[in-house]
Order: sequence, then C-alpha cells, then structure tokens
Amino acid sequence: MRIDFTEDEMLIMAMYKADSKDASLDLMEEALFALEQDPAMAELIGETINKLTQLTDEEYLQVDFSDYDHQLDSIMDEADEPTIELNATDEGA
Repeated sequence: MRIDFTEDEMLIMAMYKADSKDASLDLMEEALFALEQDPAMAELIGETINKLTQLTDEEYLQVDFSDYDHQLDSIMDEADEPTIELNATDEGA
C-alpha cells in the first residue's frame, strides 16, 4: 500500500525521526500534549501519526529524510539569527 505524505508531514516526520517507527510515533504523541495552544500544528502531527502508523517498520526505515533535514537545518539557522526589535516612537508628539 502506498501512503502519500504532504511536504509538511514529511517535515514533521523529519523533526521527530528516530531509530524506529514506534520511537518516532512516541515522540510525536508526546509533542501533541505540548501543542494545546497550537491546534493547527496538533492537527498536522495527528494526521502524520495516522499515516505513519500505516507504514511498516521496514518502509519507515527506507524513508529518505535528507532533503527535509536540510530544510530543518535552514529553519534552525534562521531561528538562531539575532533579531532587532524596533520600538514604535511617537514622532511629532
């Protein structure tokens, strides 16, 4: 059976990848508890879990996450860059 994952689901799987499908599922399920304030992300992880459970362990181990690892590295690099906060000033007052 072929399971099609969206790009976002693949990124989620890359974020929570582990040495086994079950370990990856455990990490995702733990993340769901921390995402009460972000229902969209919780829904995405839930959909990913539903699809991932349909894969065999062998199929999971054959998934190539390399492209998604690079995307995650890029996202993390951007998050590490310093930001400058600008305060609004009352000009002309």
